[in-house]
Amino acid sequence: PDVLDTWFSSALWPFSTLGWPDKTEDLKKFYPTSVLITGYDILTFWVSRMLTMGYKFMGKKPFSKVYIHGLVRDETGKKMSKSVGNVIDPLTTVEQYSADALRFALTSLITSGGQDIKLSDEKIQGGRNFLNKLWNVTRFTLHSIELAKDQPRKNGHSMADKWILSRCHHVVLETTKHLDNYEFGEAANLLHDFVWGEFCDWYVEMSKVGGSPSVLKFVLKTILVLLHPIVPFVTEELWHKLGEDSFIMTAEWPAGDSRMIDQELESRMAIVLEVIKSIRNIRAEMNVPVSKKAKVIFYSPTKEHLEALENCAEYIKFLARVDEITIMDKLQKLPGQVSTAVVNDIQIFLPLADLIDTDKELLRLKKELDQVRAELERIRGKLNNPTFIDKAPFEVVNNEKDKEKLLLNKQEAILKQYNGLK
Repeated sequence: PDVLDTWFSSALWPFSTLGWPDKTEDLKKFYPTSVLITGYDILTFWVSRMLTMGYKFMGKKPFSKVYIHGLVRDETGKKMSKSVGNVIDPLTTVEQYSADALRFALTSLITSGGQDIKLSDEKIQGGRNFLNKLWNVTRFTLHSIELAKDQPRKNGHSMADKWILSRCHHVVLETTKHLDNYEFGEAANLLHDFVWGEFCDWYVEMSKVGGSPSVLKFVLKTILVLLHPIVPFVTEELWHKLGEDSFIMTAEWPAGDSRMIDQELESRMAIVLEVIKSIRNIRAEMNVPVSKKAKVIFYSPTKEHLEALENCAEYIKFLARVDEITIMDKLQKLPGQVSTAVVNDIQIFLPLADLIDTDKELLRLKKELDQVRAELERIRGKLNNPTFIDKAPFEVVNNEKDKEKLLLNKQEAILKQYNGLK
């Protein structure tokens, strides 16, 4: 008769913590609340009991929505257990990587279906690396603002400025939508891709050719506010480094404006970025030294694409290490040996005469091809051996099959380069 349910006191939590049974100001203000966040494993133990006690003692439900998340497991999907030794200690992790790195890693792994999270050291390192990226882009922004003080102010925004502002408003609207729908993982990953890819890898580099420090600062401050709920400590620190005195939490949430989104500009710039990637890939495949600047020829039957290439010529030159661009609206005879790529309907031609020693490159590729074929022969010898297939662990056999696939892909890529040069 004197035994209570283990979860009895937890069931009283929504109102007992606010001064109940006294009618306090806190109880009046905070009961009921809007959202409860919990794991699926204690729905009966906790959630249903809070609802029961809420109706019994307060006459109304304690919350209107329940957000159910998964459990944190190890990288193989096993439940963390001290006896198994697969526990990730949050205090040790915070000490090693920071609280924000752990917070970002966990948030980015959340799925809208409430599936369990597979957490690994590698994921937390990824969170730490992302925070380092934020820190470095803030330093670059401050440096750019300082340099701009001694330079005459330019009127208007560059094409890169207009593009990143359009993308920024796009991301604000998408992030807000994700958070409103409790899609925390989608919001974190969207911001990661925008910050690392479009903002740091592309716009920051383009801004060195033609960009506004004020746009750089505006987009960075917007990013910090959007990221603040996920990584509060680093964003607070960087907010003050950008000259703000008030807490970032008191800043207004960014208001994305669909009228600021230029879909046509975004589409054109997406093609230009793919063109730059293609030129970089050709250089890497042909082993062109970084020190050598290339000449590039473009052909497209589409007027809009030709205009985009022309308008972004300076960005292409800087980001793809090109010193001369020829744009053709009619396909003409090409100068000697060229390497080619196609983006949309844009044909890219990279003359190789001044870039590489063809004979030397053919020898290098032949040597690499021989090494790949020798390794393929060794792996196939294993996979064609019945004893190995029967006795080796499943993971080991699968690992060899994966190696075979990778080598086949590599062999195909080398052959393509070799035949192209020949």
